[in-house]
Formats: sequence, C-alpha cells, structure tokens
Amino acid sequence: MLSHYSTVLLTYGASLSNPLSSVSGSSSSAHPLNGVYPALALVGWYNGHPAFSHLSPDLSTVKSVTVIGHGNVALDVSRILLKDVAALAETDIPDDVLDVLAKSSVERVTAVGRRGPGQVAFTTKEFREMLNLPGVRFEGLKGDLVEAARGMVEGDRMKKRLLGLMEKSSEAGRESPKQFNLDFLKSPSVFVGDAQGRVSQVEWTENELLSASPDAPAVPASQTGSQPKASVIARPTDRKTTSQTDMVVESVGYRSEPLGVGESWVVPFDTGRGRVQNVGGRIVDDAGSAVSPHPSPPFRSHTNSRSPDCMQQVGRPEGQSASSQARCTTPMPCPTWFCLTTSPPRPRPSSSTWPLLKPCRRV
Repeated sequence: MLSHYSTVLLTYGASLSNPLSSVSGSSSSAHPLNGVYPALALVGWYNGHPAFSHLSPDLSTVKSVTVIGHGNVALDVSRILLKDVAALAETDIPDDVLDVLAKSSVERVTAVGRRGPGQVAFTTKEFREMLNLPGVRFEGLKGDLVEAARGMVEGDRMKKRLLGLMEKSSEAGRESPKQFNLDFLKSPSVFVGDAQGRVSQVEWTENELLSASPDAPAVPASQTGSQPKASVIARPTDRKTTSQTDMVVESVGYRSEPLGVGESWVVPFDTGRGRVQNVGGRIVDDAGSAVSPHPSPPFRSHTNSRSPDCMQQVGRPEGQSASSQARCTTPMPCPTWFCLTTSPPRPRPSSSTWPLLKPCRRV
C-alpha cells in the first residue's frame, strides 16, 4: 500500500486502557482488588457493549466513588453514577444496566487528577452538564490553587472560561445528599483492600507542578516549527495522604496497539505512551526523521502529451480516440504510468479493482 500513495493517514483509534500496573491493587496489577474498574470496561458495560455485559458491579453498598482522571470520560462516568435513574431510562442504556443503577447507593463521586485546575482535560460543555445535573451538589474551587491556575491559563480563553465555571458552586442540589467533587495534585500509590479483598482506601502521593518541555524526538526538516509547546507536568513529592472509598474507576486515558507486528513492515510505535511515534502528527523513526510512504517524486497529473518529468513520451491507450483526453495519474516514476479514462486526476488505485484503469502505451 505504501508504494501506491503519497500520503497515508492512520486513524485506527485507541482500543486499550492505560494501565496503572505500578499501583498495588489496580485492575492491571498482579493482585487486583474487587471494586476497582478501568473506565473502558465500565463505560462499555453501561453502553451495552457485549464484551462487558458480564461486569454488573454491585452498587447497592457503594456510597463513595473515586474516579482517577480529569478527562471527559471521567466526567461521563461520574454523571452516570449520580444522575437520577428515571432520567437515564429515557436514554438507550440497556434495561439490565438500569436495574443495577436503580439499586445504587452512590452519594459522592470525586474525580482526582495528578495536575491542577489549569490542566484538566475535560471540556467546558461536559463540565457545565455536571453543574446542571439535578439533585447533585458541587462546591466551587477556591484558594491558592485557583489563583495559581489563573496565572497558568492566562491568554487561553477556553481554559479561562472553564476555570471560571469550576469556581462556581452548583445550585442544582443544595439539599441533596448527592455530591460531585474535584481534587487535584494527587497520584494513587496504593489501593488498600479490606478483609474481603474489596477496595476501601486509596493512598495518594501529593504532586507539585513544574513547567518543562516534553521529551520528544528531533523535529524532522519537513516539520519545522511543529516542536510541541512547553507543558506543565506533575512531579511527586514525599507527602502522602489517604482517603476512604467504596469503588475506584481508573480513567487515565487510552492507548493504541502497534501495527505490523510479525509482518515485514512495522509502523514506528512508542510503547511507553501507547501511540504511533510522531512529532506534530508526522510519523517519525527512532532517529526522529519523518517516515515517507515511498521515495518517489511528488504527485503530478499528466495528460497524453510529452511529460516534462518523464524521460519517455506517454501515448493514448490503444483504441482511444485523440479527442478523449485520458489523464495519467500516479505518484510513481516512469515507466509505471497508468491512465484513467475519467477526466479528474485521481491517486492510483489497485489495477485489479479499478475497471477504468488502463495501462498507457509507451511510444
């Protein structure tokens, strides 16, 4: 395929959960605790995905839920766990899931992130929906954390608007026992279980924020100016804290799977980050050089005339009149030109599946 196209886009998504395998008791650890779920599985369950229909978590004894992550998926999980079941019944959530949610005792959901309010990944739209959730309280953010975040988002209108929303308290559920909280600058270090092997506590490492350039390969010449901007990272400190919980949802992102494993070709893959190796969206090899589909010249369209880029003269296909101008379109050098009987220039498809494709007669 690579030899037939000048550009190839990889859009195959991210189908795996980012693991927290270094956290004792996590779903991907050697000894996972009951009540700890990756968001991929829980979201699949309440959306009716057949692969997760067996999950059916027991929410009847769960009052406090800890969601690890500050992305849109984390907010979506929080919303499903706190929203009134009667409202969810109007959606396409499966009946067996509604039965489980109807027995839920969840009163408090806390979404915890490793960085600060200025670095949350969820969108304004998703967070506004949480603020307007009937019967759910939210206490607005205050103090030094907000002041520090305000300085970090200066010049970013979208982030400033979102931070302003996070400073507002929700009026939707003042008298309700249900509550949604945000917590910051914490990374889980241990999930602690009770005597029955179910999660009961989370031990956290407190973080501090640092500004640093991300570790990335050298920028290829074709991508000058695409060097990633400096980002804010979380650095762990020696401070520890503990919180009580009845259930944990790990919502720390998704990762892709490598392509070409076991084949003669392999797409460069960053196993640490779980994504195709790239700089500014352009795939690069281990040396940081841009990966090109093929070393051929740039794509050009040619009519049935003497081509300035070809050492040979391309003639009309046999049996075609001189008035019918077939265009030869291919990113490959001569003598592998192909002619299309349609007038618009198009990239060369497979000759076995394109009936209008005819080999040019060289003269």
